[in-house]
Amino acid sequence: MIPEGAHEQLLSCNADIATGVYLCNQEVNGKMVILPTLYVPFSDDEARVLSVKEIVPDKVIGISACGLGCCLIKRGVLEKAAFRHLTDSSTGGEDMAFCLDAAQAGVLLKAITAVKCDHLSPQRVVLRVPSKE
Repeated sequence: MIPEGAHEQLLSCNADIATGVYLCNQEVNGKMVILPTLYVPFSDDEARVLSVKEIVPDKVIGISACGLGCCLIKRGVLEKAAFRHLTDSSTGGEDMAFCLDAAQAGVLLKAITAVKCDHLSPQRVVLRVPSKE
C-alpha cells in the first residue's frame, strides 16, 4: 500500500527507476527474517540487503536492485527491457532479474526511504516499516 504523495517523492529522486521501501520475509543463513527489499553494492559483482536500521532515516540512496512493489519506472526503461521469466525465487525472481538487467544497461536505480509502504503478503499480513519517531 503506497502512501499519499509517494509519486512526487519518487519523482524527486531523478532516477530511471525509483523505489520506496517495504519489508518482506527473506531467508538469511537458513532463517526467515523480515528485511527491506533493497540491495546496495557490496563488491564489484555482489550486493547486500539493507538492514531495517539503515532504512529508518529519510534519505535517497543508490541501489543495485529492489523489489518492484513500490517503483516508478521511466517509460524508456520499460520500452527497452527484455522481460525474463524466472521460476527460481531463491534468486529474487523477476524483480531482481529486471533490476540487474537494467543496471547492466546503465539505468540509474535509487531508493527514497521517506516513502515507506505497507506490504501485504499472500496471508494478508501487513508488514509495516518502522518510522523514525
